[in-house]
Amino acid sequence: MIVVYPVLIEYDEDSDCYLVEVPDLKVNTNGDSLSDAIRMARDLIGLVCIEKSECGEPLPEPSSISDFKQNGTILVTPVDVDLAAYRALYGSQQVEVQVHLPQWMVTVAEAESIDLSAMLQEAFKNRPVNED
Repeated sequence: MIVVYPVLIEYDEDSDCYLVEVPDLKVNTNGDSLSDAIRMARDLIGLVCIEKSECGEPLPEPSSISDFKQNGTILVTPVDVDLAAYRALYGSQQVEVQVHLPQWMVTVAEAESIDLSAMLQEAFKNRPVNED
């Protein structure tokens, strides 16, 4: 499912960044550049929509771009998010996977009551990320 929400972007000289508002979702973010602001808006829309979906809440209907007045300082633009693709990358739904471990690891984990699933999730969350 692809959602498209209008986003308001305005450059703020005081903070030297682009302020971003997604009025239909009642959320804000910012970006260092215009492209970063749009990327941050897309990420925020994805996060909010996935969270609402996982909590069983309906997604708000997007406003029309024409509902917003564009002037010299505020850019109004539609931002789309493919929620299926976003959920595959960032959703919190648990899925079962098969992992092969040496027997000694399983023996130690059982003896020390270590939750291997939780350990793997924590290690993955804390891994160094290559930002190339």
